[in-house]
Amino acid sequence: MRTFKCSFLLVWLILCSSSAFAASASAYLDNFSLDVTGGSLTQRDNSFVNTDVSVIGDRQQHYSYTPEADFSFFSSTSLANATDTAIAEVSFGPNDPNSYMSASVIGEDQHFTFAQSSLFYTYNYQANTAVTVSADAFIEFQPDPGSEFLASTGAGFYFHNVMNPNEYSFSRFLIEENTTSPYSRFDSLSATFQAPVDMILLIGYGVTARINDAPVTPVPEPETYAMLLAGLGLIGFVGKRKSKNDIRERN
Repeated sequence: MRTFKCSFLLVWLILCSSSAFAASASAYLDNFSLDVTGGSLTQRDNSFVNTDVSVIGDRQQHYSYTPEADFSFFSSTSLANATDTAIAEVSFGPNDPNSYMSASVIGEDQHFTFAQSSLFYTYNYQANTAVTVSADAFIEFQPDPGSEFLASTGAGFYFHNVMNPNEYSFSRFLIEENTTSPYSRFDSLSATFQAPVDMILLIGYGVTARINDAPVTPVPEPETYAMLLAGLGLIGFVGKRKSKNDIRERN
């Protein structure tokens, strides 16, 4: 039986108290592990987290670029109105067995509602180091009978070469896209990254959930999710490095 955090359960409590047509969508990641064999993988200090939510045109987004001393993060962002709710949350530490990421939305009004949590860690990667990442992914969509909501959810992780984005980048995602049919899916995701060159390696984790009224413009393919996360990671990395350079120049 899976255990969900209180803020994640809030979505379901709100849903259960509603009498109107409604839909709920959610994505969840937990049970993370990272194993290194041979070579070297050294964590850098420019990791960051992002939680992003939108409810019928209103949007809130939270970024944090300063991890704790142990490289752990917590971020929670939520929005709600009379009919819709979106919650995105991250509680993550590299050695914390209770780490999780969640994105949850419910809606009674047939408009766009969205939640996404993204987490990025960067490393100094030594050539030929084998890095194995794994996590459990859960995605779900539950519409009321007779409603016309369209849902897309995704949960997973990816590897990205910051120094040369066109090489040595791939992803593992559990995704359901552009569907009106209810579903509940779970998968244990695992992948090993190994490359013959030194690099700055970014490992990104992400969950996303969205509901719209149907029909809607098709949502991105799995590769597009990975590219989006990679782009956000690269932007954050460059911004952090630029900020440090500006400080050096002023001094």
